[in-house]
Amino acid sequence: MDGRFEEAEELRRQLRQAKRDRQEAEERAERAERHIEQEKVQRQKAREEAKEAKRVAEKERTQRQDAEPDIVGNRNACQEHLYDKFSAETNKALTSKGGLTDPAHKWCPTKLLPWSDFLDLQKTVLGEIYAAFGDERTFPAAKEVPAVAKVVRRRVANEADVLLVQYIAVQHPVSVIIEEVAARPSIKAELGISSRVVFENQITAISELADGADGRRDGEIAEDGQGSEDKDNEDDDEKNNEAMAPKIGPSCARARPDQVAVYWPDLKDPDNLEGRAIAFVVEYKAPHKLTVAHLRLGLREMDIRTEVVVPITSNPEHFQYDSERLVAAAVTQTYHYMIENGLEYSYLSTGEAFVFLKIDWSNPGNLFFHLAEPRAEVAAHGANGRHCTAVSQVLAFALLALRTGQKSQTIRNNATRDLKTWAVDYDLMIQTIAEEREGKSVTPSVYTPSPKTYTNVDRSPYVFLKNGRAALPKTCRPGADNCGRKRTPDGDDDDVTTDGSTNGPTIGTQTPVRSHGHGRGQKSGTAPARSSHGPPARSQSSPYCTQQCLLGLVCGFPLDSRCPNAAFHRRHGSSDSRHHPVDHKTWQRRLEEQLDQSLDDGIKPLWKQGARGVLFRVTLLEYGYTFVAKGTTPEAVEYLRREAKMYGRLRTLQGSGIPVFLGAVDLKWPYRYDIGVRLVHMLFLSWGGESILDRKEALGLDQAALDRQLLPLVQNMHRLGVIHMDVRGPNILWCEETGKIMLVDFERAITVASRRRNPHPLRAQAVQRFMQEDLGYAQIVLRT
Repeated sequence: MDGRFEEAEELRRQLRQAKRDRQEAEERAERAERHIEQEKVQRQKAREEAKEAKRVAEKERTQRQDAEPDIVGNRNACQEHLYDKFSAETNKALTSKGGLTDPAHKWCPTKLLPWSDFLDLQKTVLGEIYAAFGDERTFPAAKEVPAVAKVVRRRVANEADVLLVQYIAVQHPVSVIIEEVAARPSIKAELGISSRVVFENQITAISELADGADGRRDGEIAEDGQGSEDKDNEDDDEKNNEAMAPKIGPSCARARPDQVAVYWPDLKDPDNLEGRAIAFVVEYKAPHKLTVAHLRLGLREMDIRTEVVVPITSNPEHFQYDSERLVAAAVTQTYHYMIENGLEYSYLSTGEAFVFLKIDWSNPGNLFFHLAEPRAEVAAHGANGRHCTAVSQVLAFALLALRTGQKSQTIRNNATRDLKTWAVDYDLMIQTIAEEREGKSVTPSVYTPSPKTYTNVDRSPYVFLKNGRAALPKTCRPGADNCGRKRTPDGDDDDVTTDGSTNGPTIGTQTPVRSHGHGRGQKSGTAPARSSHGPPARSQSSPYCTQQCLLGLVCGFPLDSRCPNAAFHRRHGSSDSRHHPVDHKTWQRRLEEQLDQSLDDGIKPLWKQGARGVLFRVTLLEYGYTFVAKGTTPEAVEYLRREAKMYGRLRTLQGSGIPVFLGAVDLKWPYRYDIGVRLVHMLFLSWGGESILDRKEALGLDQAALDRQLLPLVQNMHRLGVIHMDVRGPNILWCEETGKIMLVDFERAITVASRRRNPHPLRAQAVQRFMQEDLGYAQIVLRT
């Protein structure tokens, strides 16, 4: 009995315990649910608070950005929304193939040296532009920049991708700022620049000719109706033009930079080429071919020829040596363009990094470099990172370059006398590197230094005073925390860094920045170094000689007293005022001697050009004869020689229907006219006037009167055995002196051997067809 009672009691106790356990479990579950719900509410609240904080922060950031001068806000937005979106393609199957570049037969720098005062110059230029604009809001709103960000989010796989991204994220914003500068005379004067800047890929039509002549064969209509040379009709004077072509150094054919920064003085007429000049060139390299690792390691002080082109070390460290070879090849190509075009500044970019370059023209074998990595620099410099953006650095560089003109032809030619070329086949070098490294594990991170951020340099711009007050934007003015400046006891801003050292220029009146110690120099044994700004005043302003003056010079006739330069001719000639001071043969010799001595004095580009030639105003300085020259490249010399022959055939029309032909010469030194364009041959003519298309309306000429002049002129040419083959508006000039039409450009003309009594039927048909085409064009060209 007792046993059963105890057992029942134990069961009741277990039931009570189970009930308590169940209740406690339920309570714990309820508490857990309440806790979970509380945590959920708290997380939701945190998310809402974070969202609100982000909204407030974005609003404050936008307000700060809108409060900043757009010159600051715009650059920051370009960096954040455009440049920072840049990314290189890492999938080898999607990247471009082939060599990085081919430095073969390019001018090679002797020494590669660090550009030690680059950042100092950069801070000065940025300080000047801040001072010039102050708080003016003249640039596109920064908030508009993200609209184009999606364009640059593609991965960069080749040089074309780099060009696209750089144009959108860097070059266009820089162009906008500089155009605003150029549109304001006061600011333009303060910053020491003269015009806007544009980034072009192709500058002149004749640049295409440097890639090879068009292969068209012109000449006499032969018996079978095809073109051939009329060897029997060459005059003795024309044979004198068959001199050997000049030695012009390394070939420029098919060698031109990816972009050219050109400044144009005429803001209203972009088609006006007069005064156009090149400020600097830009080369792009795909980031998978020339990596930041290569740049950080390969850019160092070195003698390129002894350490890279012809290395002394027999077994160099692989990755180090590879980097040096790749970097040297890249900068050599840019350096070549700088030498050819007389440029002090240029840069190359992989998109991720920029290599800013400068030539010391007092010792042109020295090439100075500065490596910039904007993304890393912006992150490393905190509030001052805004001055390290890609737009800021390229803007400062562009303004620096715009203050320097292209060096003269004489200075460039003198520089090339002592320079050597790189004759290595770069594609073979790339292949050799790949073969040598095949199967070997090379980790760039083991060898590569950290990003170049220059954290030891205060990147805030120098402060300039304008109208007696600090003129920097509010965010960079004296006393601002992000300026990294100290104030002197008298309240003036001094260039004192946070560590107490002083660097940079004295604060005060803005003056154009110039680097020290890199002026022009002259080597012994070279031609006199002429001014890089062009010939003396007389050669720039002398009016053209008259047709009769130059015709008299060629034919031995008396001096034309109506020539505006007649007094100058007499003053430097004999006492006989009725005759020319020299005969034509002596005149030609003196002109050739002048051109041998200098391609700067007495010669000025007219920025008028065709497919095969460009025009110059030329003055024979000794006697004051002023006329035009038509220069051309090696690929088109044969066409100008043919044109000279046509003038010989048309001798009786010279001075009335066509210009007077004065001779031709092969230049001793090439005239470096444009990127990749070397002029080696010049043909000299009297000035024929402006295009009839430009003068027709102003002159109020009657159409019938024009027809009465042009059609007989073309017919007379045909009777003299020349078919023009290019009768069109640009080749028809109006000569103010004679009041008549003149026809020019005979480089496509063909000759007719009229002395043959029994021409082949095919030849006769061809002659008639071409003559009819000439007359047909002559009838319609002035009506279009």
